[in-house]
Order: sequence, then structure tokens, then C-alpha cells
Amino acid sequence: MIVGEMKYGRMKYGYVDKNGKTIIPPRYDEATYFSEGLASVRIADKWSVIDKSGATVSKLNLGRPVTFTEGLAPVKFNGLYGFVNKGANIVIEPKFESASLFSEGLAAVKSGGKWGFIDKSGNFAIEPRFNEVNHFKEDRAVVRVGELWGVIDKSGKFILEPQKFDYIFDEFYGGMLNFSINRKSGCLDVDGKVAIEPKFDDIYVFEGDATAASVDYKHVFIDKKGRILPISYYFEIED
Repeated sequence: MIVGEMKYGRMKYGYVDKNGKTIIPPRYDEATYFSEGLASVRIADKWSVIDKSGATVSKLNLGRPVTFTEGLAPVKFNGLYGFVNKGANIVIEPKFESASLFSEGLAAVKSGGKWGFIDKSGNFAIEPRFNEVNHFKEDRAVVRVGELWGVIDKSGKFILEPQKFDYIFDEFYGGMLNFSINRKSGCLDVDGKVAIEPKFDDIYVFEGDATAASVDYKHVFIDKKGRILPISYYFEIED
């Protein structure tokens, strides 16, 4: 947990454990939460990476805080993005216009004004051809082509051809993807097929076999086929 302490008229930050015991004394001008055992900290204008003992992993000035996922973090150097490992060593050369975190072995990067996906060697697994992308989850990613939204698999093949939605969620949860069309909410399954017809006012994301939804200004619970469960609880939605 990050804690702050006023020192000489300036706030300094450090870390304590869940019992409030000081692990790393407040000595940083800025600090981030730990991710995969590492955190970014700033002293003056220099950002570095520390481990949970407070030891500096690398003296490389990253210029900004970084977040590690799957052992890598996107970092901007001289206007272009590459990736560093947990030793803050560059492992994918900075050559991309923008970059996101790795998820399920792939990271979204922007090149030539379009988004695609690279593997951990820095090679394109899916060539850049999208206007917008979200990270992979459950082997699927939501992408935008022009004003249309679709879903691809890890080969870049569309499992849901781009089409118009009022809204589409950025990733799958429990094998379901929420969408809205004509102001009504439904869900797609991992094959891109409509599992729940758009007939609800709203549907929460699935984290199990059931989720909450609203219909006709009432809250209900539904299963993955859109059936209202017999244990449903109704109450008026408050403004």
C-alpha cells in the first residue's frame, strides 16, 4: 500500500504492508502500485523501477511510470514505443506509434496509423489494419474498422464481422460480450453469435453463470441464455 508523509514541506511516498508496517520508507516524489512485483517511482524528474525491497531494478530513466504484464512493459523513447523487461532492459525496439499492455501473449501496437498485435519477439502476429483495438481476453479481441465494431481471434480472423452497434463492451467476461443496439442490451458468445437477444435495458458483465440485468425499470437475474431466473429479485431503479 502506498503511504505519504510530509517532509520539509514536500510530500514523500513509500510503502507499507497490510498491517501498516513500513516496508519502503517515504522517499519518493511519486509512486505507483506494484504490478508483478515491481513498481515505478519518481525522484525529481527521474522515473525508475523498484522491487518490493525498495532496490532499484534499473537506473534507466524511463521518463514515466510503467506497468508490467506478462513480464513486459510498454515504454516511450524519443517519440516511439517499445517494450522493456523486468530488468528495464529494452527487449522490443521502440518503433511503434503507440502500444498497450501484453495480454494472453499479444500486445496491441500502432504502426502506420493502424493498430495490430505483436508477439513477445516484437513480430506482428496480426498485421495493423484496425482503427481501434482492445486487448485479448478469452482468445478474443474487440476491434473497430471505420465506424463498425467486430471481434477477431488470435489469427486475426473475424469471428464477428464488423457491424454497427450503439455500444459494445471492450472484452469478454465469462464467455459473453455485452452489446447494445437500438438502445437495448444483449450478449454475444465466443463464436460471435447472439446468445442473449437485445431486449434488456442493461446487462452487467458475466463473472459466473448468471448476472444482473434490468428490464422495464426492474432489476432481475438472468442466465447465459437470457432466461430470467426464478430466484430473481425485483425493485425499482432509483434515479
